[in-house]
Parts: sequence; C-alpha cells; structure tokens
Amino acid sequence: MRWAINVADDDRYYYCHSSDPFSFSCSTLVGKALYECGYIKKDPTPEDGHAIGGKVIDNALLEAGFSRKAWNQAGGLKPGDVLITEPYHIAFHINNGIMVAANGNGTFEDKSPTAITTYDYKLVGVPKYVWRPTKVNIVHVDDLEKMLKVDWIARKWNPNPNQKQKLIALISSPLGKVCQDEMFVDMITPSVLDCENKYTKDVRAIMMYCEIRHLGGKNAAERIFDRCKGDYSLDAIMSALKQDQNDGNNNQVGDKLYWSRHEKCKEFILKYAKVSGDSIGYNTINLKLGDVGPAVKLMQEKLIAAGFNCGPSGADGIFGFCTDIALKNFQLHNGLEDDGIYGPKSEEALTQVLKKGLPQYIYDGVDYSPVFDPDFYYKKHSDVRKSIGNNKEVLFEHFYTYGMLEGRQAHAKFNVARYKSYYSDLRKAFGSDLPKYYKHYCQYGKEEGRKAI
Repeated sequence: MRWAINVADDDRYYYCHSSDPFSFSCSTLVGKALYECGYIKKDPTPEDGHAIGGKVIDNALLEAGFSRKAWNQAGGLKPGDVLITEPYHIAFHINNGIMVAANGNGTFEDKSPTAITTYDYKLVGVPKYVWRPTKVNIVHVDDLEKMLKVDWIARKWNPNPNQKQKLIALISSPLGKVCQDEMFVDMITPSVLDCENKYTKDVRAIMMYCEIRHLGGKNAAERIFDRCKGDYSLDAIMSALKQDQNDGNNNQVGDKLYWSRHEKCKEFILKYAKVSGDSIGYNTINLKLGDVGPAVKLMQEKLIAAGFNCGPSGADGIFGFCTDIALKNFQLHNGLEDDGIYGPKSEEALTQVLKKGLPQYIYDGVDYSPVFDPDFYYKKHSDVRKSIGNNKEVLFEHFYTYGMLEGRQAHAKFNVARYKSYYSDLRKAFGSDLPKYYKHYCQYGKEEGRKAI
C-alpha cells in the first residue's frame, strides 16, 4: 500500500481514469509493479500512456513470464497473482484474497492517495482469469524479515558476488527499506516501554538505555541503570558505564572497547533529542514516523475519532506506517502540507475538526454520512449483503468504489436519481457523472435545503 501510494503521489504520473491517453489507471499501477520487480523493461511513464494497459496487457504479462489461467483452473489465489475481472479491471493480489488497485476515482487535479485501495476480490464478482508468475521473484515481507534478522557473521557466510548483489538489491529495494524501518520500531519499542516503566520517561535517558541494551542485552542495561540510583542524567549514565571497566563482569558494556560508541551516542542524543522548556521528556509536537509514547497515542486517538484509520493496532503509541498514512490523509483533506509531521498546525486543525463534530464516513475529504447509512445499504441491496456481510467499513468502501458509480441508494433520505431529476443546474454541471451528485449533496445540497427523496 505504501509503495502504491508513493507511485500515485509521483508528479510524473497523471492520476485518473479518463479518455486522456496518459491517465494513471489500474493497469498502469500493475505495470509499474511489474517494472519495479524487474519483470518488464518498459517503465509506464505518462509518455507511454496506457502502454501496459488496454489491449496490450496480455502481451506485457506474457513478456513478464506470467501464465494465464481461467478462474476455475487457478486453484485459488497466490501472492503475486494479477487478477482480471469483468467489466475490465486489473489488480494485484497480496495475500488472503486481498487485492491492491487504483480504483479510478481520482482526478488530475486531485491526486488523493485514497484512490489507492485494498479490497476483497469477491467484491468485484467472479474473476475472468488469473495471471500467475512462472518465474518467481516476488519479495515477501516475511522472507525479507528473515534475511534481515540472520546473523551472517555468526554463520560465517561468505557470499559470492552474485549472492551479495542480490542481497544488497533486496535490502535496498523500497520494500526492504520499509521492512527495516518497521523492524527497527518493533525492536526498539519493548526497550522504550521497559525503561519507561522501571526507570524514567526522560527521552535522553531512554535513548541511552536502548543503545546499551542493543549492545549488551536487557540485563546489562538494567545493571547500568540500577547503578544510577535515580539520577538518569547522561553524565550519571556514563559514570555507571565506566564502572563496568573495573567490576570484572563478563558482560562489560562499558569496556574501553565500546567507549567511543557511547561517547558518540551521547553526542548524538544531545544534538537531536527533543526538549520542552527546562524539562526533558517525550516530544509532543513535530511527531513523525518512528516516534513512540503517550503523545503518539493521543494523536492516534484523535485521528481515529476524526475518522482516519491508524491500522489494526489502533492507538498503540507507535507511529508506524499506518499512522503515517492516516496523518497524511488528514493533512491532505484539511489543506495542510501532507509531510507526515504532526506539528502545531496539524494539531490545531485536528482539534478544530473534533470540535465541529465527528464525521463518520469520510472519503477523499468529504463526509458522506448524509448519503450513506450502512444499515440501510446492507438491507437495501441483497447482492452486497451476500458478498460482503455487515462490516460497516467494507460496506462503505463498496459504496464509494462501486455504489455511487452504479447510482445505488444508501440512505433513506437521499436518492441520487431523484436528486438529479429535480435540479437542472446540477444536470448541466454534472451530466451523467453520478458520484458528483452524491458529493454535491454532502457538501452543499443538504445545507441548502435541496430535496433529495
């Protein structure tokens, strides 16, 4: 998802479904994935238009070494499969039936990352056929994490030049960098929480604790901090480390061998650790990817309350990639620079949004609550009921991806066909573009008192 959103955010690409030959479409996203994985030689840039899509998609997938299988012969889905459905749509499969695609609701003026979506393949009906790679160079997160965690020195692995080149390429890939960042957050979080619970919330001391624990393990870090006897200044910690040079302990993290490392760590902390006034602690502003602590948790709680999903872990106090996406979406939808940094402007904007009342169903910065009621949508449409069930988030995703295009009624007080028929000014402005009628009512029509049923 992060990779796909970065592609959509790239200014080299238009981001729309239209008659424009350079539009960024579902097939362009798949083509970009094939190119970056090394399957095809041509990067689908705007100059190529739909070079990867339309009539030539079969040839491109054949070039990529994929084989085509009818749906009833595919035996289910595997990671890396490319799925073709009717009416024509293409997406790539991650795992467990979940697809990633460009859903085509963006425009050239609005390169919103919300137009990148995940969905259960069942939502679009029975697939026509599946393209499956015959040569597998799919990079799986689990495999990558295993490689990153291996102690290659202990294994005395001596890779040949070809193996070394492949490993470097794997770790240097966009997915490799994401995995390294996520692994760092996973690795450091237990150390932060342990130090916080047992010793101090002083962020500089916590950073030093993490450095010591990374070097010598939990017991060594606790030995040093126990020696501090409540004084967790950097000087006190350095003094406690120096005692390791004389105590005869087998795990001498303060030994002269490591002293330059500790000094550099202290120098780095003094330069970069955030302080607030005379007190030192968790930074509550300018939060960003990789930060942890109560301030992150409070921000997450506010984002979730405002309708921005921070991922399956919810408000866990860890600023991970799901939180990064949620914050950037919030910033984008509220006229802020989507830099992923939770500073004073973002904090104030979020506070104001919550004061106005909590929108429930947000898509592309618009609250669709006036036209979408999940219970009504579930009861009204039997096909949706059978394929999706009563999951409100999935129902809303179906509504904004397909329901509005199909003109489905999703609220007892709004019928798009009648709304369109009542107002000639809207017909003149929007023509047959049904989603725009839904959007207009939510943004203006309801407040203007326009009839919609």
